[in-house]
Amino acid sequence: MLVHDRDDAPELTDVHRFSARWEKANSLNLRHGRTTAIDTLITHGRVSGGDQDAMVDAAYSAWRQDVQAGQASILVAEARETVTQLNERARADLILDGTITPGREAVLHDGTSASQGDRVITRENNRHLRSKNGRSWVRNGDRWTVTNVSEDGSITVRPEGRRFGGSMVLPAAYVAEQVELGYAITGHRAQGITVDTAHAVVTATTTRENFYVAMTRGRHGNHAYVATDTADDAHVAPHPSDNPDATARSVLYGVLQHVGAELSAHETIEVEQDRWGSIGQIAAEYETIAQASQHDRWASLLETSGLTEGQVDVVLGSDAYGALSAEFRRAEANHHDLDDLLPRWCGRGASRMLTTSLPSSITGLPVPLPAPPFPAALGRRHGSSPA
Repeated sequence: MLVHDRDDAPELTDVHRFSARWEKANSLNLRHGRTTAIDTLITHGRVSGGDQDAMVDAAYSAWRQDVQAGQASILVAEARETVTQLNERARADLILDGTITPGREAVLHDGTSASQGDRVITRENNRHLRSKNGRSWVRNGDRWTVTNVSEDGSITVRPEGRRFGGSMVLPAAYVAEQVELGYAITGHRAQGITVDTAHAVVTATTTRENFYVAMTRGRHGNHAYVATDTADDAHVAPHPSDNPDATARSVLYGVLQHVGAELSAHETIEVEQDRWGSIGQIAAEYETIAQASQHDRWASLLETSGLTEGQVDVVLGSDAYGALSAEFRRAEANHHDLDDLLPRWCGRGASRMLTTSLPSSITGLPVPLPAPPFPAALGRRHGSSPA
């Protein structure tokens, strides 16, 4: 049974992370995909928009300013390439300003390097890797400060934000496969992290879940830097950012429609039942069955209406035949006698109109003639006489 289908399931209704009251309420709207949350973020100056390179640069500059002001801050991005780019840039600047003293380095999972003073993040739970007092172990998403790099590639780390205690040694093999720089992270890795401020690079491919996580990590501020020039290649449906006039608001509205979480088996069954039981699906199936069941009758009717054998083949083989047969059924439903009316129409020279008004790919004509499928005679009820 799904949790959200139960009446007695607990649900988060109050948020204590944020210092601003409006952000507490807005985070819940964001989690539920309500577009009013986007307008609230824009009203409070939390959203910037522009081309992707400019947004990556703006996010980094804001993060850098917060770090220099002594705040705990995090960069969040959707693409791994962007995360790596931001991590390398952050480490280079920290080396230049003397925060990190380059020395012996360990090669990490993503090809970057870390030395004493670097912030890193672990990617895999490992209960065998424990602190020296044995009380804590390595978890996926934990952030650490490197205190030493050994010659064999192993590193000594302690939990970020702690000056003493909790240190442990991460073996070289684990470092090479499961450790990355931790200045910038993906939305998935950001889950469970709480900092003073968060700066998120948002693109058309960002999912609602990752956007919610990225915009709820900071106690005092969460900012979105929205790329309005990136295409959404990961989704079939058109995305607002595909429009050259896209704005940060329109892109974020599209992000809220991108639900990345997979449906459970129960939800999948419900969706399929709704789809196959819908009026649209039933109507489409009816049209298909009706067309197939009456194919022989319409073929015989066309043959006796005055069309040549070749013309009948053109009509039956045309992509427009489905629409024509639907019109035949509709005419009969309105009590028209097609056995009488269609031969009379074709006898007036409409046989050429019927065949040449079909798509040019069938008839070979460069442009289809704008002839209606039925003349005025078919608009009169069976048994009526011309005016």
